[in-house]
Amino acid sequence: MINLGISAVNSFTVADMTDQVVALQPDLVLIYMGHNEFYGALGPASTQAISANRTLIRLTIWLREWRLVQLFRDLLNGLNDAPAAYKKSSLMSQMIGKARMLPGDPLYEAALHNFRANLAALLDNYKAAGIPVIISEVVSNLRDQYPLGQSGTVDEAMLKKARRLSPPEALKTIDPMLRRQPIPAEAAWLAALKWDQAGQTVKARQFFILARDNDPMPFRAPTAINRIIDSLARVFHIPLARTERLFNRQSAPHPPGADLFLEHVHPRTAGYGLIAQSFLHVMDSLKVLKLNIADSLAPRAFLEQQPYTLFDERIGEYKIQKLLKGFPFNGRSTLRETPADSLVNRMVRRHIEEGLYWDGAHFKLGDWRLQHNRPRAALSEYRAVYANDPTNPSALYRLGDVYLALEEYDRAESYYQKALEETPGQAYLYAKLGRLNIIREKTEAG
Repeated sequence: MINLGISAVNSFTVADMTDQVVALQPDLVLIYMGHNEFYGALGPASTQAISANRTLIRLTIWLREWRLVQLFRDLLNGLNDAPAAYKKSSLMSQMIGKARMLPGDPLYEAALHNFRANLAALLDNYKAAGIPVIISEVVSNLRDQYPLGQSGTVDEAMLKKARRLSPPEALKTIDPMLRRQPIPAEAAWLAALKWDQAGQTVKARQFFILARDNDPMPFRAPTAINRIIDSLARVFHIPLARTERLFNRQSAPHPPGADLFLEHVHPRTAGYGLIAQSFLHVMDSLKVLKLNIADSLAPRAFLEQQPYTLFDERIGEYKIQKLLKGFPFNGRSTLRETPADSLVNRMVRRHIEEGLYWDGAHFKLGDWRLQHNRPRAALSEYRAVYANDPTNPSALYRLGDVYLALEEYDRAESYYQKALEETPGQAYLYAKLGRLNIIREKTEAG
């Protein structure tokens, strides 16, 4: 499996990679994209915007492949040294060139047009090459993400007052703003929140969607993006993964929120599990690949099979916490942190701030748990490294140590032998095998 996900790119980059993907002759291509159409590289609202014209953008991408153009670009980048504050800011904030863009804006509509054209082009190329494709709807945080942009047409004092009021009083207070066209995203979100508090979940969902679709800073793909995905899936007869339906069902009766997302679009592990299951359901029904996944479609069972630990979850949350402090969140969004012990949090900080290697952190956590007679917990840490690199000798012999502690001697021997195959002649591995044989002989002798 090859993961071609890249930060801050949109459909122009994905479409440009199509020929390279086709050359690999994959058995199946899975597509999940749509959130970065406005602020992704070369998006019309991004700092890298050059034009809304698709032909000109494609020409720019083509020119960037020439070494002479790359040389001039590198020279210019070297001359224009960015300020220190810019270097410290998040990639997300660095991509914001236009802080207000609403439906109906020519650049907004151009972004939707370009997304449709790019998606149609890459689907056509895959179809011509005979490569099967599954495409998914995109999902986002509706309930717990306040609009990122500022409409400039709302009465902030009125909104602040309405927040403290009961649902009926609040809705009456902001009614003048709800009568405007388009309805300001901030007012729509507050109305949704009050409808939700009143138990009117259907009405609340409508306004949460409206708040997202009218967000002046559209980092969350609007409804129009999923409509394009749905329509082109039907035009090209491409199987569609109904991910939005799965998220709605999981979070019902409320719309998806912080239970499934870290912030605006990045899911928690449970959310990523739902996206994976959405694709797996389609793959299973179409028999595109020979998979035996019937037992792995239950949400909890699926997540339990994945080789990650609390340490990995907290890495993501630690990075998101830093993201939320900067523009455009500016501290207005709150992350629901996953509870973790002090050792896990200390390893996370050492990994991110001090350069402790990811596998080294897993090993330290596993070693500590094994020393404190928690072999199953240690096994999870070592398995995470092994899944990432099955040839890692340190992971292999540590797995052997765990299975020795669990008295699963054959499995312990298997991992020790694998470690020896990767690093022949290591005396400490022969010592481990010798100790294993002594323990096994004593056990068998009674």
